[in-house]
Amino acid sequence: MLFDLAEPVRLAMPAETGIAVIVPRHRLGDALADGGALRGQVLDGGQEPLVRLLSGHLHDLADALGAATPAQLAELVPATLALCRVVVGMAVGSNQDLDPDGGAAATRDWPDPLALAMRRYIEAHVATVDVPALSSQFGVSRSTLYRLFTDTGGVHAYIRQRRLARALRELNEPILGRRPKLARLAHECGFSGSQVFSRAFQRQFGISPMQVEPRRVPTAAGSPEPALLAWLRNL
Repeated sequence: MLFDLAEPVRLAMPAETGIAVIVPRHRLGDALADGGALRGQVLDGGQEPLVRLLSGHLHDLADALGAATPAQLAELVPATLALCRVVVGMAVGSNQDLDPDGGAAATRDWPDPLALAMRRYIEAHVATVDVPALSSQFGVSRSTLYRLFTDTGGVHAYIRQRRLARALRELNEPILGRRPKLARLAHECGFSGSQVFSRAFQRQFGISPMQVEPRRVPTAAGSPEPALLAWLRNL
């Protein structure tokens, strides 16, 4: 969903509700040249392949940033901005889809609240959740469950992706600076063993769990900033 923000704003979203990307107007270049109104416009990935492309990119980017080096970030930033410019430019050219009051037209679909509730449940029970548990918890059939997760590659793929994302966060931000043991981390993230976990992690992120460097969190003024924070400041 696109907003053209004219005032300072505070965004608060429960886990897995969405990914917020804030791009300064000048970084969008000619995409806003004709001054289209974007406030509250909803773009449907089911109708627009470019929206699906950007959505998938941001979904994967959110999980990959923690393991990205400064050099890799330098390549990812312009690619992400380019995708944002393309999609925003497309949205500006499709303002006829808005109703007279500036809201999204009825033909645009809002995110399914049941799908969002399921994603939050998965995040809260990532180590133990499975398809039977989801079906029982929300009282839906397997076919309905699979339909709600079609855009993420299927419910099994989504659960695995969230487990790997949780593991990546724990490796990036170890408690008391101590790297967790792989067997314990695999168990806590819902994998049957460390080998299964390591193979899945390698396929998802391109590196082994042991290659993930913990983030250096600044503890005093003048301490070096983490790469992601420095990237955001430089926007």
